[in-house]
Amino acid sequence: MLRSRQHSIPPDPTPAMDDSSPKKQKAGSRPRNISNVPIICAAAAVITILLSSSKMMLKQSSFSSSSTNNLRPTKPKMDYHIDNKCFNLPTIKPAGTSFLNTPKFKKVLSPDNVSPSYYIGSVYGDRVRRHMSTDLVHFKLIKEHLISWSKLKKSNSASSSKTSEATISGVAFDLGANQGFFTYYLAALGLDVHAFEINAENFQSLQHGQHYNGKSVAERVNLYPVGVDNKVHRFDMSGGSYEGYIKQKADSKNSNGDDVGSDEKAASILAVTFDCFAHHSKIDLSTIPFVKIDVEGFEIAALMGASNSLFSKNTKIGAMLMEVGPDRWNRASIDLETGIQEMAKVSTHFKQTYILLRKEERGGTCPVSIAEGVLADDKPEVIEDKVHKHKVAMNEWKGLLTKMNDNHWDCNFWYTN
Repeated sequence: MLRSRQHSIPPDPTPAMDDSSPKKQKAGSRPRNISNVPIICAAAAVITILLSSSKMMLKQSSFSSSSTNNLRPTKPKMDYHIDNKCFNLPTIKPAGTSFLNTPKFKKVLSPDNVSPSYYIGSVYGDRVRRHMSTDLVHFKLIKEHLISWSKLKKSNSASSSKTSEATISGVAFDLGANQGFFTYYLAALGLDVHAFEINAENFQSLQHGQHYNGKSVAERVNLYPVGVDNKVHRFDMSGGSYEGYIKQKADSKNSNGDDVGSDEKAASILAVTFDCFAHHSKIDLSTIPFVKIDVEGFEIAALMGASNSLFSKNTKIGAMLMEVGPDRWNRASIDLETGIQEMAKVSTHFKQTYILLRKEERGGTCPVSIAEGVLADDKPEVIEDKVHKHKVAMNEWKGLLTKMNDNHWDCNFWYTN
């Protein structure tokens, strides 16, 4: 009966499992937990999907990165055209913070009407403030320019806040820093200043300025006991603390045959091109808020030595103040015609060029009469009733500089972008 009944009723293909009745198992076999199988299969499927997704994301990331790198504008690499003398020099670095406090270098406060105020170190004590006062017009020009430059920079920055004030920042160069009249003024305004000075006493004054100013100002100043010229060489020095300049001297070779050596015949001070300094310092020169050049007759040589760095097509200078004395160019073996060409050339890097002529008693070095018969700008801006600021056109360089040379005049030129 049981057998015929079994044949007449087909078996259920998915019989319900009764957990209360144990299943028959083969002898010696371990029980299988069938309920875990779906979970294991699902986990394996998820892992497979994740691995496939990760591979696709890596490929897309690689492609995206490659595409972005190809499209992103790259900063042009600067070619400073340095020679072997420059390449073989030890790296040109700042002299480092000085903690000197030598009594003969007095702590001198800037003139009362200079803001922000700052200190310099000077062997002349408070008498040096009178000399600093002759630069008040220059300080005014610099501050006004830097404020305008900073506002323009802020307005062009998409990430800057509209409510925040524009702050003065960036890099400045002081070539011929003397005792630091401009160096510490620029640092007090907020710029990181790289200052060059060859006179040993003046350099110690600069070092004491680091000690006398607060930390925020001192840490923005970088000092180099190096001259700036149109070649790399060693030299001696002529002139005093206010008018010291490079005295040309044939280079010597040391016992190893190096061009810049340490034998007794070599002169004591090193001069380099600014291009050489740029190669060693690796400073970003794409945008420079301000440059000052006052190198007592070596200004043309300094310009020529900076043609691949400061005055390359990849660099924009906000403003420059430069003292020019054509009758002193022969100190650097520069003739008048070459100097005129270089002055015209450097003016092409700026939107406007001005000569600053003096009305006061010191005007004998650069009197307002220079403009007569030479400059077309007959309505100059008058600054504090002391200085006439005349525009200089490209076709006026020869007549202007020839007149300055014939009368032994030296003047300050103001360049702006």
